Amino acid sequence: MIADGALTNPAPDYAFGLHLWNSKPVGWVGSTDGPVMAEQIDWDCVVSGVGGHAALPHQSRDPVVAAAQVVTATQSIVARNVNPLHAAVVSVSRIHGGDATNVVPGNVALAGTIRTFLPAVRELAQSRLREVINGISSAMGCEATLTFTKGVSPQRNTAGW
Repeated sequence: MIADGALTNPAPDYAFGLHLWNSKPVGWVGSTDGPVMAEQIDWDCVVSGVGGHAALPHQSRDPVVAAAQVVTATQSIVARNVNPLHAAVVSVSRIHGGDATNVVPGNVALAGTIRTFLPAVRELAQSRLREVINGISSAMGCEATLTFTKGVSPQRNTAGW
């Protein structure tokens, strides 16, 4: 729409974006100079092992155990790598593996999000997530694939409007 001239006549002097925030009361409005809402990078991972019968776990390479350790280790990415004065969040928000109680599945899917304000922090979080996932998966006899999908860029407000 912008390329087709939707904002040329009349040309706006300012643009305002709104984001609902459920914990705030109706009628509440907040604004500040600088970064306000973090960048969003979503990630998807598949930990692949060798499935088998749950009664013979020694014959499998269990991606459930590897994925569980990935979830736990992921919690240290921000706590032990990101400067405490910089904001970052790395979340595991979805995990799925198997459909039966007596079968070790061959794959476990994990997914989550990374939220940051600074490009260097985003790159650090992505790099460490890749290292954690690949390192743990390899140590557990499994392999992993990891993909990132960029969501929204950080929202930054400009002073003086």
